[in-house]
Amino acid sequence: MSKSQMRMDDGLLNLPAGDALLCVTGRRMVQQGLVQATAGNISILDPKTQQVWVSGSGYNLAELSGETVCRLSLNGKRLDAEVGRPSSEWPIHQAIYQQNLRVGAVIHSHPVYATACAIAHQPLDIPYVAEAMVLLGPVPVLPYCPPGSEELAQQIAQAMMQYRAVMLANHGVIVVGHDMRDAYYRLELLEATARMVMIAGERAKPLPKKHVEDIWVKYHDGSPWHDHAQTVFLGMAK
Repeated sequence: MSKSQMRMDDGLLNLPAGDALLCVTGRRMVQQGLVQATAGNISILDPKTQQVWVSGSGYNLAELSGETVCRLSLNGKRLDAEVGRPSSEWPIHQAIYQQNLRVGAVIHSHPVYATACAIAHQPLDIPYVAEAMVLLGPVPVLPYCPPGSEELAQQIAQAMMQYRAVMLANHGVIVVGHDMRDAYYRLELLEATARMVMIAGERAKPLPKKHVEDIWVKYHDGSPWHDHAQTVFLGMAK
């Protein structure tokens, strides 16, 4: 993270990089209306040390500080002064990192339009916009599981082997990325896509199959994520 990214609060310059990154991300999410009250949680993984920074339990993400960010090993051992508790949904982050080596950041949030799709059990898997197809991929709605449960954590971790974002029925969303920048932009794109789809409603028209094929010829990055996305979107194209 550059110093320019932390200028909104000079106090962040005195924090370890992992703490500061979560603080900046949390504030930005609140400012952009991507999370409300004490809902949502965020984390990053250092692939070299296998240490995870995760937001603390019971705080609005704009309130994150050096005392409300927790540092743990990938197996869950506390590596900090144990001030506060990690998010009750830490097991989701842990399961994703343990099962998917491509992931370096996880965001769980309740953005309004994407969560509305989750409540309506409406997946975002139709090829409407090229950017969403390539950068976001198809977004399914996973069956409801109690928040904080091991069942939910394992269901999400398995889904993230094929998807970069998922909606949780009657709950919220999960997005992942190689790093926090990647994950955050994906969250913004998910909410924007959900909003566009809901505004367009029945008037929305998918891209023709020929254009969908052309997009994948140009932008396929060779990853398993893109293999799956290509299959889904071509199957939904007309």
